[in-house]
Amino acid sequence: MEIVPAGWMATAVLASTLVIAGLVYQKRRLMLLRRYGLRGPAPLPILGNMWELIKGGTAVMEEKWLKEYGNVFVWSFGCMQSITVKDPEILKAVLIKDFSHFSSRKLLDTSPSPLDKGIFFLKDTDWKRVRSIMNPTFSSVKLRMMTDDINKCARNLADNLLKCTERDESIAIKDYYGAFTMDVISMTAFGLDVDSQTNFDNELIGHMKKIFNNASVPIPVFLSAIFGDWMQQLLKYLKICFYPRDSMEFFDREVRVMIEERKRNPSNRTDLLQLMLNASLEMSDANANEKAERKMLTTDEIIGQSFLFFLAGYETTASLLSFSAYEMMCNPEVQDRIYEEIVEQLGEEEPTYDNIGKLKYMELVLNETLRLYPALARINREAAKTIEINGVTIPKGSAVTIPIRALHQDPETYPEPTMFRPERFLDFKPNQNNINFLPFGHGPRMCIGMRLALMEAKIAITHVLRKVMFVQSIDTEIPITLKDIGLTVPKTPIRLKVKPRKV
Repeated sequence: MEIVPAGWMATAVLASTLVIAGLVYQKRRLMLLRRYGLRGPAPLPILGNMWELIKGGTAVMEEKWLKEYGNVFVWSFGCMQSITVKDPEILKAVLIKDFSHFSSRKLLDTSPSPLDKGIFFLKDTDWKRVRSIMNPTFSSVKLRMMTDDINKCARNLADNLLKCTERDESIAIKDYYGAFTMDVISMTAFGLDVDSQTNFDNELIGHMKKIFNNASVPIPVFLSAIFGDWMQQLLKYLKICFYPRDSMEFFDREVRVMIEERKRNPSNRTDLLQLMLNASLEMSDANANEKAERKMLTTDEIIGQSFLFFLAGYETTASLLSFSAYEMMCNPEVQDRIYEEIVEQLGEEEPTYDNIGKLKYMELVLNETLRLYPALARINREAAKTIEINGVTIPKGSAVTIPIRALHQDPETYPEPTMFRPERFLDFKPNQNNINFLPFGHGPRMCIGMRLALMEAKIAITHVLRKVMFVQSIDTEIPITLKDIGLTVPKTPIRLKVKPRKV
């Protein structure tokens, strides 16, 4: 008789125990949700509705379940149950009225410290403290101080696109806008003039591009979803996450060096790093008391915010600019009208925080671009306690998923929702009806960098349209198709041509 090695036997027992524990947890959770009358698709053991989402696509299945079960339904991603909510009254409560009970996100993230100290990942009192410290960093006064750096990067961008007009070939527009946003982040965050639009050998830029291009999401997400919180903690301990380890370690090391250098030689710059340092004190200060410490950022927290600023600032703004260029190419009358507005309102003036407010039509175009292509297709919040809202009971610990793309495509709010029509925002005011327009989220946890991103986009478009125009090329994909992932990105890079503007 063959003898099974003790090690294999122990592994088999452990695996069986984990599966049984997962099944028990999943069943109890589903029974709780069903008890409160929440309907939804039947889940498979352990996997939940994961297979349906993989096979059919998240967006397709989300639309199907909304039609089948209504504006509130429950579904499972592994052992994690989530309640998708499209009901406007419940959304207002979750995001605003009852925010204190939904202040945290339910994340399947395994980013190790200090990267997990970014404000996006923080929960409860940690989030509230860091947010209060960070808010002044994005004030009107601070944004005005950043405009010179942004204009410098935007001028380089416009010059580089003008050079492209000398070649009769298409370009991947996000390559150019991505380099632009990388330059803006480097300057506004760290005071680094890296010029990634022409300098391809900078080590920091190389590692950041590696992080964006080689993020390995599926395995850690699936493991965390199937086995729960303890698996997330194990993966964090083992430093197994979405991003390449060597690049994260490089970023951590370099920012620590910059922090120490700034402490030795204080700077009068207004970049993000210096503003965070100015808002902080040394935790080891002998005179520091508990109240003062709550107003400080630790070194790890500063690194976490810096990393998050790179992640969010690069992808979201580059995507917004790329999608807006695509829609301007598809709608040349829109492109012409934006240019005419720039000429009428600014003339040859440098775009600034104050005068870009005159570009009303450009703002409509950016809003419509964000409606069709929100950076995140959906966001979520975690219920801190069991609460009833508008007749729906949300159990403690449940994730509440907010389907942003579905909200933005709702024909009752946006007639002919797939059409690009900037004028619809003349009547639909985002500030008044924000619950149906959530490109930056809403409520106290709204994206802290929203105004910076929009300012950056307006300045870039102003410089670019003064020199070039976007036109269709033979390999331009129309209509565009999007990947079915959490981020709104095209399946294939947006390609188009640029021609010199004739004035």
